[in-house]
Amino acid sequence: MGALLLLSHLAQLKLREENQSLRSQADQLAELSAENARLSNLVANATGAQTNTQLNELLRLRSEVGRLRKQTNELAKLNEENGRLQASLARARQERPPAPEQPNPAAEQEKQEGIAKMNYTRGWIMAFHLYARDHQGQLPTSFEQAAALLPEETKAETKVGINQFELVYQGSLEGLANPSRVIVIRETQARQTGNVGWSRAYAFADGHSEIHRSSDGNFEKWESELLQKPAGQ
Repeated sequence: MGALLLLSHLAQLKLREENQSLRSQADQLAELSAENARLSNLVANATGAQTNTQLNELLRLRSEVGRLRKQTNELAKLNEENGRLQASLARARQERPPAPEQPNPAAEQEKQEGIAKMNYTRGWIMAFHLYARDHQGQLPTSFEQAAALLPEETKAETKVGINQFELVYQGSLEGLANPSRVIVIRETQARQTGNVGWSRAYAFADGHSEIHRSSDGNFEKWESELLQKPAGQ
């Protein structure tokens, strides 16, 4: 009986130990299950948040692409419209007559004065040629000698007077190698003409007259090649 009681007591102790061990394992299993559930929830939440972030970024990018495509299309339309307008403007410029120049009273007056002086000196050089024809090719030595031979329109000229001119060649026409390069009549004083400098009227031995211009009012260098002394002087 003693032995049986001892064995029974030992069996109970062993069962208690095993029961305690199982309870400990059960508690650990419960803790592990709870931790696993907690981690699963964390993973699910983290995955969901990441997915939402990616989705939002994707939607933003799609919206940006759509906006850029719209802007690109609008830019293409604007370029096309701009090209069409430029072509229309070019055609309009070609078809439109140039705008008339605004009259400049001062410039017009200078122009008319120049024309009057050219006509006046041309009339005198014609009279000089008529005089030379009757005097063995010799030009007159004064304006008075050829005054009677002046054309009527030169005599009637009132804007220009003979006192504005001088004779610079009084020799023979026959001895001139190049009459178009010999000044016979010269305007005494150069005149300032607006912003273009100075001008002076001349009549040449071949019968033509012209207005020469100088930016600084110095005519000596140009005249030096066109002023010729009569033979023997």
